[in-house]
Order: sequence, then C-alpha cells, then structure tokens
Amino acid sequence: MWVRKGVISIIDLGNDYYLVMFTHEDDKYAALMDGPWFIYDHYLTVKEWSPNFHPESDTIEEVTE
Repeated sequence: MWVRKGVISIIDLGNDYYLVMFTHEDDKYAALMDGPWFIYDHYLTVKEWSPNFHPESDTIEEVTE
C-alpha cells in the first residue's frame, strides 16, 4: 500500500526495525504522513531516517496519530 509511483526496498536492521527505501518521494511522504499503520493488530511506528540511528539502543519517545 506504500508503493504508488515507485519501488521500495526493505532491509531488516534487527531488533524489530526495518529500513524502507523509496525510489519516489511521493511514496515516502505517504508512508510518513498517511498513517497510522497496522500489521495485523500491532501498530507500526514510522519515522524518517537519522544518520545516528542505532536499532539496538533506539527508543520511541512520542507517538502521534
């Protein structure tokens, strides 16, 4: 449902984190802004990549709807 105009690639980063790369900026924007997203009955938290991200120590501080 995130792929509307381009292609995505998904990389498992471990610790229940995944990196999703978009070839089209509109698809990336939709993934970031059109949520909330669910996988079965679990929320999927989506945030923009930051260069100092470490999946083994990251914490989610705030969630918006």
